[in-house]
Amino acid sequence: MYQSINFHFPLPFEAIDCDNLTLYFGHLMYYMFFVLEQQLWSLVYNGLLNTRLWI
Repeated sequence: MYQSINFHFPLPFEAIDCDNLTLYFGHLMYYMFFVLEQQLWSLVYNGLLNTRLWI
């Protein structure tokens, strides 16, 4: 599921100068946001399924 964004996620040892560092943190923020968003949507979907099962 996450392989589409893993290929452009920079490794820590590539972030040496300032531009690469800001790029690395930007990608890190985007990566964390994407993972949290996917987990949030899966939680919401599972919650809806559970409430539909209980009702």
